[in-house]
Amino acid sequence: GNKVLLAERLRFMHTAMRTYLQALKDRRPPVLEKKKPLPRAMILEFFDACNTRMDLPETKEVLLKYLTTECKVPNELIIDMQTQLLEDLGYEKEHGCAMLSRVPQDFPNDAEVGQKMQMWKMKASQTCMAAVKAHQDAGGELPQLPAMPPVDPELAKEMEAFVPKARDAVANMSMEEKSSFFDEKRMKKMQVFQNLPPEGRIAYVKRLGSDEKFEFMKMQMIAADMMRRGGYQAGQAQPNQAPAACTMDAVQGPSTAPAQEQMM
Repeated sequence: GNKVLLAERLRFMHTAMRTYLQALKDRRPPVLEKKKPLPRAMILEFFDACNTRMDLPETKEVLLKYLTTECKVPNELIIDMQTQLLEDLGYEKEHGCAMLSRVPQDFPNDAEVGQKMQMWKMKASQTCMAAVKAHQDAGGELPQLPAMPPVDPELAKEMEAFVPKARDAVANMSMEEKSSFFDEKRMKKMQVFQNLPPEGRIAYVKRLGSDEKFEFMKMQMIAADMMRRGGYQAGQAQPNQAPAACTMDAVQGPSTAPAQEQMM
């Protein structure tokens, strides 16, 4: 029946994903690049490879095993997987990470690169948090969390006041409207914000006017909702399902997600 067909389709997809990642390993050069910049095409392939690795069932199994044995959030493990992929693509990991840190500087007006970079960060965060939730749902102990970033109580209270209005606005948007919301200008803003340290993020949001803070909250909600639905990739919305409320994690840094900036 349909269940059998769906299971076979999923098995085929996973086989194709594993074949792609194995092909990267097989093409890995004997000498890794330590000087040349990352070409644009290589950056995009790196983001795609990382997202593919995150979607494999064995990745989830490895993260859950790590949580069980180490009782730690697997953010460092995810970053290790990503740096391994950098080397599979032929770039020594320290050099590759340094080149990734230059992406906003080297491609300031490239909307595709900015969007793919944002998707890469969100996919890693989503995978990490999903593993923690699965671990806890199975009765596992609460893992040790990374040190919390600084919190500004006044800013948190101010931003939370925008949540109801922003939630209603996003709930009434179609998937097409959400996709088009991230134009080049907004993608650049998101890119700048994501590359700031926690203290810099707080200062950035503090400088925004009231309307800009509302748009910022709306932007975070749309990004989280589209990633949860797979909207960035599939372009398909699920009707009558409002996005979850945004929290100050967006401003002050998630407590359970891998800090992609550690790579950079």
